[in-house]
Amino acid sequence: MGTIDLGPTLLAAADGDKYEAPELLVLIVVPLVLSFILLRIAQRRRGPAWQRWASLVPLVAGALMALDPFGDILTASYLDFHNVSDRSVYLHYAALIVPCATILGIVAYLLYLAHRERMER
Repeated sequence: MGTIDLGPTLLAAADGDKYEAPELLVLIVVPLVLSFILLRIAQRRRGPAWQRWASLVPLVAGALMALDPFGDILTASYLDFHNVSDRSVYLHYAALIVPCATILGIVAYLLYLAHRERMER
C-alpha cells in the first residue's frame, strides 16, 4: 500500500484564522479601560486596598487572552499562510506588551499608595 504525500501543503497550513486589527485592538483597549474604571471607583470610595488591587484582574485576563495571538505571530507558518503585514505584527506584539506594561505600572502605583498611606499615619 502506498502512502499519501501531502508535501508542503501541510507545512504551510496555519492552525487558526488570522487575527484582524479590530480583534487585536479590543484585546488592547478593553482591559485597559475596565482596569482604569475599577481603579478610579476604588479610589473614589476609599475602599480597602484589595479593591484597588482587584483592578488588575481585567489586565491579567487581557494578557492571558493575548498569549494566543502572540504565540501565533512567532510561528513562520502563521506569517506566511496569512501574509501578515508589519503593522499587524506590531498589533500582535502590542496585544501582550501593553497589558503587561500597564500591570507593572499599576502595581508600582499601588505600592506607592500603600507606602504613602503608611507614612501619613
